[in-house]
Amino acid sequence: MNLTIICAAPFEAQESVESLTADKHSVKLCCFGVGAITSARNAYTLNESCLDQDVIYLGTCGAFEKYDSPEVFLIDAVSWLPYGERVQECYRISNSDPTVLLNKAMDKFQDSLPVKKALCASSISNNSTLLQGMNPNDYVENIELYSIAQTVMQVSKSFSVLLTTTNLICQDAHNQWLADHKKAAKLTADTLVGIL
Repeated sequence: MNLTIICAAPFEAQESVESLTADKHSVKLCCFGVGAITSARNAYTLNESCLDQDVIYLGTCGAFEKYDSPEVFLIDAVSWLPYGERVQECYRISNSDPTVLLNKAMDKFQDSLPVKKALCASSISNNSTLLQGMNPNDYVENIELYSIAQTVMQVSKSFSVLLTTTNLICQDAHNQWLADHKKAAKLTADTLVGIL
């Protein structure tokens, strides 16, 4: 199978690329940079690489309620919802940042992985407060996805977003990420080989 894997930084996907290549898949890796602004600035560079391709977005994410160890999720929607809006300290101009439905995932992933929605912001949250009525078990937080999703959705044949938890959204999030991001990369690679 021919695949294009996209990610913010090479360490998120290198093990997956190596495992899938060893499993006889043809894999192209494209990195768009770390952070919401960097990824937004570089999103257009993915157009040619992702055109009519089966694209898999790999990344890490934070959990809003419970985190014990890395777990891989298929993401079916992404919304821009910064911490200030989540705690109602600010508001947005209505309809300025619509939710992007990620409805082009490969069937293999839809049949094999638990599904969540991603929330994005320009910075990493230290507080897991959500708007009233939002179930924390339904969401994860990733920084770059919103900036990339719409561009890739428009040009790709399929677009599957797999995010792997590395931490709880809390004051200790960065230390948890440091402790688990390599385990998350290995789990993601094993999951991809098992499904594809």
